[in-house]
Amino acid sequence: MEPSDIVPLAIVDLDGTDRSRSRLAEEAERLDRINQELGFFCVVGHGVSPTLIADMYDVTARFFHQPEEVKARSSLDRTTGRRGWEPAGQRGLGRSMGQETPPDLREVFGSSREIDRDDPYYASVPDGEHFFSGTAWPETPADMRATWLAYYVAMEDLSWRIYRVMEAALDLPMGWFQAFNRHHASPMIANYYPPVTEVLPGQLRAGAHTDYGAFTILYQDDAPGGLQVSSLGGWVDVSAQPGAFTVNIGDLMARWTNDRWVSTLHRVVLPPESVGTWRISIPFFQQPDADAVISCIPGCEGPDGAKYEPITSGRNWYDKNSRTLTV
Repeated sequence: MEPSDIVPLAIVDLDGTDRSRSRLAEEAERLDRINQELGFFCVVGHGVSPTLIADMYDVTARFFHQPEEVKARSSLDRTTGRRGWEPAGQRGLGRSMGQETPPDLREVFGSSREIDRDDPYYASVPDGEHFFSGTAWPETPADMRATWLAYYVAMEDLSWRIYRVMEAALDLPMGWFQAFNRHHASPMIANYYPPVTEVLPGQLRAGAHTDYGAFTILYQDDAPGGLQVSSLGGWVDVSAQPGAFTVNIGDLMARWTNDRWVSTLHRVVLPPESVGTWRISIPFFQQPDADAVISCIPGCEGPDGAKYEPITSGRNWYDKNSRTLTV
């Protein structure tokens, strides 16, 4: 396929799956088939407020369109693990796959889950600072923190609904995944892709990579220069569908299912030379507990047994994330 080809993603409709066994079985069968073939799908019937989505996009755009010296006041801190703003040129996602790529052409604002500091778990979990050190929230826009926290809760709720369909698809008891997510370590970020001016050879807005966690819930706009997925030996465009979230399987879920479900390579390409537009995408990376041990799900072993040794959720994330750094 040529890079200009567009593949419409299959749709999983969550409406009614929490009330009707037949609806749950229907969408579970669809989900299983999709995840064996591509591992990318659109979710509708999700119940997330369109107003919240619009507010999230608006406040995030207002943050990124501030001067760099303003954004720098809420910079991340790698020494403490605190999340926040990261300027362009700091990472190359293709490096997580062992490719020596140029830095990606994107700025990032990242956040972590709000936690109870009195809970002893967070002080005891190995490498917990990489997940639970908090966020350097900016002073402006003044409504950014509240909007992001509300959106994060909506993504948490949506992730539990997606997990429920996954449990049905894998013939697991209802709530099976909850034992691995009692203190989940899910980060949520926003990618800002500024208008492209100068480009190094091989440079992209986001290099080819797979995601590290269980699955990703993505909201993206339809500005030119967007998401592409590796399919049938080539790259195909994935267009934004109004009101829908794009979901893709991550490395941990592929390991969990012994590659029954695929974690597919994807990237974010440059816009056409004649188009000088910016773009924003907002992914929520569903990441199980940092100390959760991920091993083959019962029933997914296949005739040859488990392909992968057990690994903790946090170790898998840290190893891949560390390789993306370019400075």
